[in-house]
Amino acid sequence: MSMNQFSNGITKEIGGLQNLAHLSLRHNKLQGSIPDSVSNMVGLKFRNLSHNSILGTIPKSLEKLQNLKYRRGKRAPQQADSSSTKKRERISYYEYLHATDDLSESNLIGSSSFGSVYKGILKSGTAVAVKVFNLQLDVVFKSFDTECEVLRSLRHRNHVKVINSCSNLDFKALVLEYMPRDYGLKGLVSTKCDIYSYGVMLLETFTRRKSNEFEGALSLKQWVSYSLLDALMDVVDANLLTTTGKDLQKELDVVASIM
Repeated sequence: MSMNQFSNGITKEIGGLQNLAHLSLRHNKLQGSIPDSVSNMVGLKFRNLSHNSILGTIPKSLEKLQNLKYRRGKRAPQQADSSSTKKRERISYYEYLHATDDLSESNLIGSSSFGSVYKGILKSGTAVAVKVFNLQLDVVFKSFDTECEVLRSLRHRNHVKVINSCSNLDFKALVLEYMPRDYGLKGLVSTKCDIYSYGVMLLETFTRRKSNEFEGALSLKQWVSYSLLDALMDVVDANLLTTTGKDLQKELDVVASIM
């Protein structure tokens, strides 16, 4: 049940799941403390409650769960949330300039109207991508603050990690994890790549299928194309179709236009 929007606290009735072996509630909005009744889950081998707003200490009674593989003294819970609690190292504006060779064109990865992204090497030897915002645009000031706020709270395995940020009157930048080759198989950067990737994401959303599920010559795009005219019902996620009769056909027409 990870990566949902579950809130409130963990109910004490969870202790009745005595045969449950694997419990994952990570990346939710759970609050409160871990109930003592969790100690009754004698079959539990693995649990992950990271990236929530759970308070208090881990109940002492959990020590009797002999099958639990997630317990390694007091270190495990700290490791689970290390990305959110680790204090960010302060890095100066001048180090960013030095790391990117004064924002030289040879280190330029990409650019847009909002700014440019440069590859850099910090003193520690860490490779980073420095996203420098174009301060000549008034909208950038609001965009920078908004992006900082959003990226600060986002943690996902498919999302590039934000390492740090740098901001003064003349310079605003986000420091991101550097991912070589973050453009398909050929490593070519273009607007067409972005449009195609967005299209694939839409297909995944409306079919509830992943592009990597297909093998050989068949791809998600081809599977949808073959079915689009005569068998749209076979490819669209049934959970999206909530009506029948004429209204159903209207929904199918909308989905078909998106596809």
